[in-house]
Amino acid sequence: MFVKGKELWCHLDGFSMAPTDPHELSLWEGKDAKIASWLLSSVKPHMVNNLCGFTTVKAMWDYLQWIYYQDNSA
Repeated sequence: MFVKGKELWCHLDGFSMAPTDPHELSLWEGKDAKIASWLLSSVKPHMVNNLCGFTTVKAMWDYLQWIYYQDNSA
């Protein structure tokens, strides 16, 4: 909800792709880094090492979904 409230959810759901224009790319990377810092500060310390190798928050988010996804269908 926090990321949605900041209108940055598009970085996590893949809707916002990295632009090719250098100025726009710089702004996009700044937003991505901001979300990464929020994500890294909200996970357990042992998970930080697993996430630091990813270059985008979308990749981090996909990894976390893969690790913690639970299929409760019977």
